[in-house]
Amino acid sequence: MATEVPVSWMGRKIFFVAPEPGVQKDLLDELIRHEYEVAVIDNPFRTVDILLRFPDSLSFLNLDGLSDQAADLLLEKIAVNPVLKGVKIGIVSERDRPELVRKYAGSLLSCGFSPVKQDLAALKAWILPVLEANHAKGRRDYLRVSCFDYPRVQLQNSRQTVEGHIHNISSVGIACTLFPDRSDEALADIQFLELNLKGNLCRLEGAVKASRFIEGTRENLHVILFNPRTSEDAKSKIRAYIQWVIQSWIFPSS
Repeated sequence: MATEVPVSWMGRKIFFVAPEPGVQKDLLDELIRHEYEVAVIDNPFRTVDILLRFPDSLSFLNLDGLSDQAADLLLEKIAVNPVLKGVKIGIVSERDRPELVRKYAGSLLSCGFSPVKQDLAALKAWILPVLEANHAKGRRDYLRVSCFDYPRVQLQNSRQTVEGHIHNISSVGIACTLFPDRSDEALADIQFLELNLKGNLCRLEGAVKASRFIEGTRENLHVILFNPRTSEDAKSKIRAYIQWVIQSWIFPSS
């Protein structure tokens, strides 16, 4: 009988270790579009240290830059560490690794092996069902990240422009504080907002849906939902910013 995978609210982090540059951006963009929380580990030898911080994560390792001996040593370090018993591993490689697959197939390689590396469509066809089977998205519908750089936002209508800082963002909306603050009634007819995400300006339609008082401050946190007809260009900029936040939070010095 198969063991049922527990489903958390927040989901699991997904790491791609030393991914092929030719597919890295497109693959990460696609997974962010599917609301998965993904990041890249450029150096395979940092893998164990990162996984120890996130021991319930899923990782897909591109082993083509490693010899069989180095790859075996890396997988062995993961397999013997009791803290990492919940980590799910998959291997991506252009060449067969029959001995490695045979050695770890019954335990560590629960996400399988894929001989494809450059073919984005084939990678998606392999990875997406694996992520779904492991409930990597959790119970949430949308991936939301906290904005530690507090990017600027402007709310606009025919009478006023109100500025503020974004506290968190998802593909469907933001939560922000405003200066000076405004009541929900004063913001009811806001028609447009402009986000400044690392210098990328996104102008889109949206509306204030709710507000709540931030404990210990005199500020309100305003929840703004984007218009469902938001352009693909704006969505792409938002997804790129979300991916940057995830990567920067995990690797603050990079």
